[in-house]
Amino acid sequence: MVDCNELEKYEYLFAVFGGLWSIFTAWWISNTWWFNARHTKPLHKIMSFVLIFKSLYCIFVSLLVSTCFEGTAFQYWGLAMTSTFTLYNTFIYTNLVLISKGFCITRYMLHRSEITVVAMTMGAVYLGYSAYMIEPSRLTLLLLIMMLSLFYITAKFTMQNIAALRIQLSSMSQSNIAVLIPPVAKKLSMMRNYLKILYFYFISQLFHNIVFVNGLPNLIEASWDYNFGIDVFRETCEMVAIFIIFLIFRSKDQGQFFAIPEVGFNNYVAPLATFYSAKVPVGNQVLNVDRKAPIVIYCPQQFDTERPYNNLMIGVPMAELATTYQPVQQYPQHPQHPQQPQMSEIRQPLLI
Repeated sequence: MVDCNELEKYEYLFAVFGGLWSIFTAWWISNTWWFNARHTKPLHKIMSFVLIFKSLYCIFVSLLVSTCFEGTAFQYWGLAMTSTFTLYNTFIYTNLVLISKGFCITRYMLHRSEITVVAMTMGAVYLGYSAYMIEPSRLTLLLLIMMLSLFYITAKFTMQNIAALRIQLSSMSQSNIAVLIPPVAKKLSMMRNYLKILYFYFISQLFHNIVFVNGLPNLIEASWDYNFGIDVFRETCEMVAIFIIFLIFRSKDQGQFFAIPEVGFNNYVAPLATFYSAKVPVGNQVLNVDRKAPIVIYCPQQFDTERPYNNLMIGVPMAELATTYQPVQQYPQHPQHPQQPQMSEIRQPLLI
């Protein structure tokens, strides 16, 4: 027999959390679609579903508890709670994997193998939590294994991104590319902070699952106060971690965008060659720079500061190419095979 008086504090608890999540959801949607719409990326829109389903879940739990588990409304609120709980966990873990891979942070595209990992993660989480909501007492071990696996792959992908950003920052500093050093350093700081919060989130979730769910089931069933304290602990830790993650990666001006082409299982970032930069004057005349090094040329018209690579040209002096040119085997002197001119004979600059 359920004591309805004991359930009142659960109703108030989830009503408060539902209100907080709803306020944060409203701010996130306003910031993503209106205040900073020009900086919004696909990741920000996907992250919106996490907040929406979490808000609905807390509200549905409060309404479910208010029925004292009786009547027809109890069944409908129970179905709504189960659906939103499953969808929330599916989207939160999918977003954590996407952030760990650097999607819309250090690059816009994922490789086919990475898309497969994200899709399999999304499907496994959805099926796992759907089965857990049917038989929670028998599938707690499955839930624990799934959380440990997600913890491993998200931490691994995040550390790969951090290593790639460190190499990129070092290459930028050595090449004296001052225009991209601040955004690279900022993204590196964001990923490092994300890794710390990721540890906090998964450790708190695993602690709750191992100690409270699997370790002390009899004590939880016997004491309403103990169970209430566990719910407060779980919801508070989850809210703090997700709020910080979303604040780190919210839609705002993060500086000039750059892309790291290869971040994954075969992580490699090629160091940049030393080069100098120069602006093209009006009339698109090429500057004569007396240096044996490549030159980055900024187009003066319609230059997009958020995507600088769309308006860049690389000028390579021919003298520099001549020093590294390895000629192919020459044919004998023949009318059908005239001797090709040597690279050193070409004096005009080359523009790529």
